[in-house]
Amino acid sequence: MSSITWKGNRLIQHVGEHDEELGYVQCDENSEKCFLWLKDTCGVLGLNGGDIRGDEFPSMNAAKQKAASSPSAFILHYLWMRNVVKRETIRALDDHWDEISPNLPHDTSKDDLRHKILRYLEQLPIDEIKAWAEKLKDVYEIVSTIITLANSSMGG
Repeated sequence: MSSITWKGNRLIQHVGEHDEELGYVQCDENSEKCFLWLKDTCGVLGLNGGDIRGDEFPSMNAAKQKAASSPSAFILHYLWMRNVVKRETIRALDDHWDEISPNLPHDTSKDDLRHKILRYLEQLPIDEIKAWAEKLKDVYEIVSTIITLANSSMGG
């Protein structure tokens, strides 16, 4: 399951065994408003890991109550979660290719399978991405899932 938790004024995102800062809240002295600043952890905004201003809150108290479930936090958390799932699935494919390949159609190449898996994961809705992230905790489950996915997508 994925979650977003507070650590001081920072939001930390979690999925499977992975944690990373999602962003932080900072109040503006001049306007007395607080802003959620989100990290571009996946590079989708072209900020090279920099921050982008997200939601605005009237106070730190309001930010603490609402920032973790704000629309901007949800969007970047979802992008990060999908990125983690893709990265870790490909790592499992590479690390366990010798276990996976004998269970596939004889003409299956690792590069073709990698491409098909990435395309498949790119199309999954959020609930399925969350479920896939849970599978990543168990190497045997992810290897089995990769084999099943490969056989169904490659005609095995």
